[in-house]
Amino acid sequence: LKEEVVSASKEIAGKLDINAGDKVIKLARLRESDSQPIIWETSFIPFKICSRLIEEDLSGSLFSILEEKYGLKISDANASIEAMLADECIAEMLQIRKNQPVVKVEQVTYLSDGRAIQFVESFSRGDKYKYYVHRKRRNG
Repeated sequence: LKEEVVSASKEIAGKLDINAGDKVIKLARLRESDSQPIIWETSFIPFKICSRLIEEDLSGSLFSILEEKYGLKISDANASIEAMLADECIAEMLQIRKNQPVVKVEQVTYLSDGRAIQFVESFSRGDKYKYYVHRKRRNG
């Protein structure tokens, strides 16, 4: 939907472990299935790590581009998942009614060297999208 370079807010900077005001690439994307919107997401990526990303065709996998074109190795992520009701803006983007259930996910994705490469906030239609989680207990 939109690609632009913006200054990181204090919140975004904290998530990406950069300074407030540093440049970030902001990507707003709408993911569809059977021509219906199911996920609306906004990603923030540190400009200094991959400044030319804004020039790429981002209609496919963002992580594939980061790994294949920029040589970045994605390692892991921390995410929070919560149920909520769609406000007017979310409802309009996902073509649902206001107050319909949605799932909000906030995630920070890290590179193998520990740097944060992406903060993403996404909203998924509760009636069209399901999350699966595998959890494993660590020993020690």
